[in-house]
Amino acid sequence: QGGAKGPKEIAAALPKISYTGPRGPLEIDPATNNVVQNFYIYDTVQGENGLTQKVIATIPAVRDPVNGCTLQGS
Repeated sequence: QGGAKGPKEIAAALPKISYTGPRGPLEIDPATNNVVQNFYIYDTVQGENGLTQKVIATIPAVRDPVNGCTLQGS
């Protein structure tokens, strides 16, 4: 949407956006270049059609510790 073209512009744009994916809200941590996302704790339970997973807790916006990643070209 922002019009970034090419790897360097895309790499520079990613830490400035957030979006919702299949696993919930996501963003890129500019300090580590890693994804920031919710972690989910599940319980396996019997459902109508067999075993299924039920979310019993959500740990929001989990960030990795700073690890020295320097994304090339950023």
